[in-house]
Amino acid sequence: MTQPPRVRAIYALGDPETAEGIAIILWDSKAAVEAYLQSGQRSQILAPFGDVLAAPPALPKGYDLLYSSTE
Repeated sequence: MTQPPRVRAIYALGDPETAEGIAIILWDSKAAVEAYLQSGQRSQILAPFGDVLAAPPALPKGYDLLYSSTE
């Protein structure tokens, strides 16, 4: 799957036993997230997963990066 423009990384985490999961998406900026949400791309990206999702995922909740390490 091609990631939307201005996305640095996508991490999808899940628990197969409970079917719960979360996606962590690192964007270039808050403006990039807002442009993405207004573009309609989110619906296009989620469409193929309609059969396996109990409900559409909640809208993204934003957090500021407080710490990062690559070691």
